[in-house]
Amino acid sequence: MAVERLSPTIRLIDDTYNASVPAMKAAADLLSTFSGKRWLVLGYMAELGEESVELHRQVGQHAAQFSFEHVLTYGEDTKAISEETGGIHFEDHQSMLEYIEQNILLDSQSQHTLLVKGANSAQMGKVAAALKEKLK
Repeated sequence: MAVERLSPTIRLIDDTYNASVPAMKAAADLLSTFSGKRWLVLGYMAELGEESVELHRQVGQHAAQFSFEHVLTYGEDTKAISEETGGIHFEDHQSMLEYIEQNILLDSQSQHTLLVKGANSAQMGKVAAALKEKLK
């Protein structure tokens, strides 16, 4: 996990290599300790079998208690996380990135902390890399 300040008002926590239910819950716990606008940006957890939707839902229920300002998800089963948190689900990385960029630009005076996490196969590392490039 790497924490990087991209600008005076934007911090990125890149935790994109791996994802499990305990790791996703721990990521939400970590993000909850930051002040300002908190962005939980999640890709799916891989190889969960028939329990996948329910396990994603459990992550969403855990994250919901923190009332994050933004919860964004990518990947079929992560819809359950968005449903539990009132978040927004995206079908592709590009739409997600555009949403983040537009909303941060609209609220450029606030402090923003973005935590990006997901299974390696969800390629959320590409999202983190693009954010580093676009928001610096």
